[in-house]
Amino acid sequence: MIDLENDLLQTGSLYFPVAVCLSFSVVLYMAGTSTYKRGLERARMKVSTFKVEVMRGIGNSTLARFS
Repeated sequence: MIDLENDLLQTGSLYFPVAVCLSFSVVLYMAGTSTYKRGLERARMKVSTFKVEVMRGIGNSTLARFS
């Protein structure tokens, strides 16, 4: 009985850090992907607003040139 408990404790102490590392990496991965997606959306919004500003600037300059 004591021997069995010792074995369980040893294997538990062996697997415990591995389980902690796995769960931690999963949490980090999920947080990283969510921030990555948010960053992508933010960059896409910046690019689209930049395009709108560029088109508006081109339109204004051509209007000023032709008027």
